[in-house]
Amino acid sequence: MIIEYHRPDTLDQALALLSRQNPPTLPLGGGSYLSRHTREDVAVVDLQKLGLDFIESTEKGLSIGATTRLQTLVEHPEIPQWLKQAAHRETSANLRRMQSLAGTLVTCNGRSILGTVLLAADARLYWLPQGEEKSLGDYFALRLHWNQGLLIRSISIPTKVKVASDWVARTPKDLPVLVV
Repeated sequence: MIIEYHRPDTLDQALALLSRQNPPTLPLGGGSYLSRHTREDVAVVDLQKLGLDFIESTEKGLSIGATTRLQTLVEHPEIPQWLKQAAHRETSANLRRMQSLAGTLVTCNGRSILGTVLLAADARLYWLPQGEEKSLGDYFALRLHWNQGLLIRSISIPTKVKVASDWVARTPKDLPVLVV
């Protein structure tokens, strides 16, 4: 259950809150997961005032802010078609308008089309406060042991890479049983 809610004005304030051990404090991007799946008492740090909802072109590809909504990925002209398709298929239109990219990656499992295609594209996560960039594959392998107090600032995606994906599900709108 969410027992504390904070909406900091700066990244430094957010990082200070996230580093607390008692109560455990989690970042809140869109809130579609935490509001439904949190069984223990936690505090949340709402990230919406921190300017982490951006899409920027870089020399290597795209840098997408952690709180960028999935629907923004579907609609943005610079997003590659393979990523638009995966974001569109990830969830319903209503949830795409709420869910953040980082929140989706942090909570996804092996049935996530978006997680699978970003893993195939060798997406990289930019972490604060230390400013390190780690591969999504490294994060997925170690996420159960990830340190509290860290925050995803952005996700880097190479745009020169081509990704093809397909999936099998019981019905067209069901979660995939297999994603390749």
